[in-house]
Amino acid sequence: MKIFDTQYFFHGGDLEEQLQKTIEVLGTNEFNVFMKKYRIPVPAFVNSFPFYEKKEWKHFMSDNAEKNKFITRNAIDLLEKMLRFDPNERLTAREAMQHPYFKKVREKIAKQNQNLDNQGVSTNKPDISLENH
Repeated sequence: MKIFDTQYFFHGGDLEEQLQKTIEVLGTNEFNVFMKKYRIPVPAFVNSFPFYEKKEWKHFMSDNAEKNKFITRNAIDLLEKMLRFDPNERLTAREAMQHPYFKKVREKIAKQNQNLDNQGVSTNKPDISLENH
């Protein structure tokens, strides 16, 4: 995943390296809490990893102010809520899209839909959920 246009958060070549890169960013303590919470045995190869403190997001920011203009408090808050070891603590895609970071996107879509409605174009989406079938 490449965010902030500087470097990848997690860029591993295989499963072990990928897990190490993830722990390197999110922190050893957070990983251990997750594994213990769900009583997941820690793979033996993890014991060879050094201890990692959770990295601050500013570590991933560019030195170029133009590239950083989208890195707001809301952007960092969204990342904090999405990048978690525990999937039960992560935002769902729906929750993420409701996050304040995407407010302008939602407003733009609402405005476009309003314009289409004003032109007589239906913006109703078909019900494709399996819940009612």
